[in-house]
Formats: sequence, structure tokens, C-alpha cells
Amino acid sequence: MSAKKRVFTNKKVNYLPRAVITILLIVFLYVSYIFIFHKPSLNFEIKNVISLNEFVISIFEKNSRIKNIDIRLISKDKNFYKFNIDSLIANHELQELNDKKLKLIFNNDEEAISFLKKNDGEKIILKYEISYENLFFDRILINEFDLNVDVSPPKIFDVRTDGYVYLGGIGYVAFKTSKDAKNTYLENGNGGIFKSLEIKKNDYIDHLIFFTCSNIPCKQNKIKIISEDMLGNKVQISRKIKTIKNKKWSNIKIFLDKGMITDKYNEIFNSNLDDFTKEDFLKLNKEERLINETYINSVTSKISAKKLFDGKFKSLANSKVSSEYSELRTYYFKNDDSTILDKQYHWGIDLSSVKNDNVYSANRGQVVLVEKTLGIYGGVVIIDHGIGFYTLYSHLDTINVNKGDNVDKQTSLGTTGTSGFAFGDHLHFGVFLQGTPVDPIEFLDKKYLGIKIFDPYLKFKGED
Repeated sequence: MSAKKRVFTNKKVNYLPRAVITILLIVFLYVSYIFIFHKPSLNFEIKNVISLNEFVISIFEKNSRIKNIDIRLISKDKNFYKFNIDSLIANHELQELNDKKLKLIFNNDEEAISFLKKNDGEKIILKYEISYENLFFDRILINEFDLNVDVSPPKIFDVRTDGYVYLGGIGYVAFKTSKDAKNTYLENGNGGIFKSLEIKKNDYIDHLIFFTCSNIPCKQNKIKIISEDMLGNKVQISRKIKTIKNKKWSNIKIFLDKGMITDKYNEIFNSNLDDFTKEDFLKLNKEERLINETYINSVTSKISAKKLFDGKFKSLANSKVSSEYSELRTYYFKNDDSTILDKQYHWGIDLSSVKNDNVYSANRGQVVLVEKTLGIYGGVVIIDHGIGFYTLYSHLDTINVNKGDNVDKQTSLGTTGTSGFAFGDHLHFGVFLQGTPVDPIEFLDKKYLGIKIFDPYLKFKGED
């Protein structure tokens, strides 16, 4: 068999067209990638329902530059409301739209509110157009989706109250709401907010709110009842509340011995201060007090549905009141009444008896706080008595209970003492309603508790 001869030629292969095609393909893919992925997007933090509550738009640039955004709500009869994006940007102090969040707020926009109310219960369209540019393109992105309009707030009806509170005392209001109410509360105008006890019925929700205006009358002598649904639609009504000024708060001057107050300062802050100044006193009496009271208010602000207490509250046996609730104290250094150091209200009563006297729970409840050293309050026990009421026992020398213990009027909580910012052995006794201090003296009166708490509660529970 003869061997085949290999044939060699001088003809050259031209690879250039293949390279050009490859480059063009890469360019095409890159431009397509830019076209598809380098475009902005809007994320509306809203489900399929729009209300008068604010909602948030998240704006993502995705390697593009947004030039303009047009957002409109369009009704079925083709009427529309256009959001003023320029105003939103100005309100948020944004220099550009990219990668930002804007809040759409309807509170003061009469045109938007009118549009939504006219279309309440209807389906509308949210349509947006985004004008943008990227590396290669200058385009407009258009999208839309359906929304259901719900701007109807819950209804409040059958409001009942006795219409008055004693200064520093308790009031109540009972009423009904429609079943869509999800958050119902009362404002006293003085910063106090009080949550509702609720019983859900077939067609409505029964409510009972215990409240206080604290040591002053409610603002403008009225309370506000507010109810919100799940979407944030809100209704508010007001009721007149008369404050009976059956007492006058005391104003006293307290002169401090520098040596004694320095010892207390060092005890509370675990320090070795020698030269005590006004600034040191303000750190103790103002700053530390605020920290302690904020903590106490947070512990006592919760509300449980079950009432744990019965009858009047028990005071420290064989004691006398040495300081009253809402007493305004003005502090001076001894032998210097020309310089006021500080002024503070006293949110409780001081009860004096014998040294290291036994302290018993004022009523049935559960221990929710035990602190051996809580700043100016020293040794502290707080008891939850249910439906928003709490008692506080402070300056304790010893403590006999633990958090979570169930207690009654025969339970020894500890003994009186001088812990915290206290110079003489006594018990500081406080009563709180959902974080707001009230006058403990009222809780030693069985008739008062019957009128203001027990009777309304029994009627609310259907047990009257």
C-alpha cells in the first residue's frame, strides 16, 4: 500500500471575521445587560389596600440615574391624584432620589384625602412612571397595580362615664367600638396614655379604660378616646371631665447637710466624693431620679386583663404620713437659702413607723420587680395588681420576696429602712396606673374604690 502524501499550501486562514463577531456578541450581551438590569425600581411598602395612613416608597437606582418620578392614583372614572414628588424630596431634605425612602403622608393633603374618601370601598390604580438614564439609554419605565381603598375608621359609641375625677385620683370611661378596632386608648392631654380593657362580642367590642389626669386637671378639662384599625385609620372623640380640687398640694423647703448628702451620693454611686457641689446634687436628684422614674414607669405601664385585688389597700401598720403625694420640694444647702439647688415632685407618700418595721403587700397581686439598689429609691419591690394598677415600696432595708411571687395582704415584702436617697427610716409607698403615679391616699378608701374601680369593672364584666 502506498503512503498518502501530505500536501502543504501557502494559503492563510483569515480569523478577523470570527473575532469581530465575538466582539460584537460581547458588546450586544453587555448592552442587553445594561438595558435589562441597569434600571431603577420602586418598592411600595404597602399591600393591596391603601388608607389615610402614611406609607413608604423605597427607591433603588440600580446603576442608573433617576431624572423624574410621576406617581398617580387613578379612579375607575379616570379621575386621578398626583403625588408632589418635589415637595416630598424637599420635606426629606434629599439632594437626589437614588437609593432613598420617601414617606407618602396624607395628613395635611386635602386633595389626597378628598380623592381617597370619594373612592372609599372602591378599587383604584396606582401608576408610576420613572424617567431615567444609564450608560447607554435614556428611558421611561411605566408600571401600575391595583389597590383597594379603605379610609373608614372604626366607630365609637355608647360612651359612659361619671364625668369627674378627684385631683390625683382615678376616672373611668366605658364604651363600645366596631369590630375592626385594633388599637384603642385614651389621652388625658398631660402626656398620659391609657390602654383599654376589651371584651370581644359578636358585633362589637366592649371597652373599659381607667385613667388619671395625675396631679393636675386634664388638659382643657377633657379626655380623648382614640381607636385605630389595622390600616391606621383613626377616629377620635372627646368627653368633658371635671376635676374636683378637693386637696391642695404642699410646698416644702428641704435644707441639706453637705456631709450627709455626700455620704448618700457615695453610697448610691459607689464613689469617694469629698467636695460636694450643686452639680453633684443635680446628678443625684435630677438625672438619677429621671433614670429611676423612667424605669419604674416602664415597668408599671403594662396592663393585664385580670383584676387581682379586692377591697381597700392596706397601709403600713401604725404609721403616719410624713410626706404627701405631689408635694413640691425645693432643695437648699443648709445655712444657704439664697441658692435653690433643685425642685422635684414627690410621687407617693412617705409612711413612718418604727425602725425596720415589717412591710406587707397592700393588696393581692404578683411581684414584677425586685431591686436591692435602684438609685435614689434604694431597695424596691413593685407589685402588679392587674388591670393597670401597681404599688411600689421603696427605701427597703431587707426584701423577702422574688419576682414572680404571688402575694396578698399577709405577705411580708421586707422591712423599712434608709436605702437610696432617704435619711430617716420610712417606707415610700407609690401607686401607679399604667405608668402614671396617682395619689395613694385614694386607695385606702373602700367607698372610693367601689365607685371608681369595682362598680365600673363589674358592670364591664357583666357581673353587676
